[in-house]
Amino acid sequence: MALFMQAVSIFSVYAVTLSTQTKSLSAKDTSALMQVDGNETSIVVRDEIQNGGFTHAETIIYYSKKLQDDLHMLGMKIKEHEDNIKLLKTQKSKLDNSILDLEAKCQSSSIPKIENEDNSLLQTEEQTTEQILQREKSAAGILCQLKTRHGAQASSLPLTKDVLGIVATLGQLEDDNLSRLFAEYLGVETMLAIVCKTYEGVKALETYDKEGCINKSSGLHGLGASIGRTLDGRFLVICLENLMHEPYAGEFVTDDPQRRLDLIKPRLPNGECPPGFLGFAVNMVNVDSRNLFCLTASGYGLRETLFYNLFSCLQVYRTRAEMLLALPCISHGALSLDGGIFRSTGVFSLGNREDVGVKFPKPSMTSTLPENYIEAERQVKEMKWKKEKMLEDVKRERALLDNAKHNFDKKREEFLKFLAESSSYATQRTWGKLMAGKAAKSVAKAIGDYQYPWREKLAKYKDELSKGAWGYWELGAWKPLGISSRRRARLRKEVLLAGEDWPYESERKEMRTKRKGHKCDILAAEKREKTARLMQEMPKMLLDYKKRRWEKKMKEEDKSK
Repeated sequence: MALFMQAVSIFSVYAVTLSTQTKSLSAKDTSALMQVDGNETSIVVRDEIQNGGFTHAETIIYYSKKLQDDLHMLGMKIKEHEDNIKLLKTQKSKLDNSILDLEAKCQSSSIPKIENEDNSLLQTEEQTTEQILQREKSAAGILCQLKTRHGAQASSLPLTKDVLGIVATLGQLEDDNLSRLFAEYLGVETMLAIVCKTYEGVKALETYDKEGCINKSSGLHGLGASIGRTLDGRFLVICLENLMHEPYAGEFVTDDPQRRLDLIKPRLPNGECPPGFLGFAVNMVNVDSRNLFCLTASGYGLRETLFYNLFSCLQVYRTRAEMLLALPCISHGALSLDGGIFRSTGVFSLGNREDVGVKFPKPSMTSTLPENYIEAERQVKEMKWKKEKMLEDVKRERALLDNAKHNFDKKREEFLKFLAESSSYATQRTWGKLMAGKAAKSVAKAIGDYQYPWREKLAKYKDELSKGAWGYWELGAWKPLGISSRRRARLRKEVLLAGEDWPYESERKEMRTKRKGHKCDILAAEKREKTARLMQEMPKMLLDYKKRRWEKKMKEEDKSK
């Protein structure tokens, strides 16, 4: 960055030098031309303008200043991106240290005990996988076959690294009846849908040739062909970042390790909760702790994205009769444990129950994990998600920095090329101006006694101009000047443009800053001033009055004697 700022300062010095040269050339041209008569001056100036003399010099200064400003702006952008990268790296280093501390804390904690609830339920997840594998020509069956053969290595393949799993394997239900109901409500096609985090994972599952036909040798089609399972028909893929409905953005149930959604309970017109209401379907599905936090780029988990999109506010009731009684407060469908399905307003599913063949597994084991262990694990996952976002920000800032450096190099080359061209032009103009100066001196010497037209007019109307700006009084009569005001103003302008002084400026009266005001206010002010003056003289007046009274009294007493 210091190199770029140094280059900007060097370019600024070059531009200032060039500006000084061009300004000096323009000044020399003007002084030389002022010594020539008016006709010759107009001819030379016209030729200079046509040849681009003065205009080109001004263009050089303007364009040089513009290039300096562009270079300075690009340099500031480079510095800004470098500072951002430095700050992001510092924050990433702090996150790495925090992650290591939390992971060490988790490892030092006591290993949680895992107890089996029922040995007969240990195979439920495997049974769900077997049910999916029975559908050999489905996309879900091919993915399950891949995971069964390769285990954990399957998740690192380019084809499946962005795949979370199958809908039927991402949730668990305690009640077998509810599991069958939910599977029937969603349908077998949705239960076998593949769930991806981003759209890049969706594109990796199926590719196309130039004609728009499916490429059978890549994606899931190529994988199925390699293991002897040909993929037929269509299959659903759910992309979490492009779901039709926005993820749930409300609050969660307080102190709930499963992060169930705090949805508003239904209310009848009388304000009471409908009888037989058991809860919302989205909260009845158990989600693995690994999929509860920071699963998407926006930080959402699986419950508020996938299952909220599938079930929304689907309500669950004990019986069909109680569900029908609660119809006024059902807006997103409802289920009943005895097989009633109300999909949406005015849409009912009637007839016998149908076994889909694929259902959610039961939670086979319960864990006695301590709360601090679960909280530490959640914090580790959240910090890793922040670290991934920070790495993306660093990558973006690096791209912006490279682009700014590229633009700076291009602008620097343009400025160097401009300096070279303008320097050669300034050299040529210097030689031309020296020759023009010699010619101007010879012409000025030949017509040294020439008088400009405004000088003749000034001498002609000298007496009239000295009598005033508008006219004068003579023998009690007003006489106008021998030159009109318009011609007088034009002559004054020509004299001032020639750089001379105009000796006939009329005297300007001093501007009156104090307003006269109303007569009543003036008289009132005079009276107040007089009263104040008399009040100051009042003691003396009283003494004089007392003295006169005393003298008069004494005279009267003398007469009475």
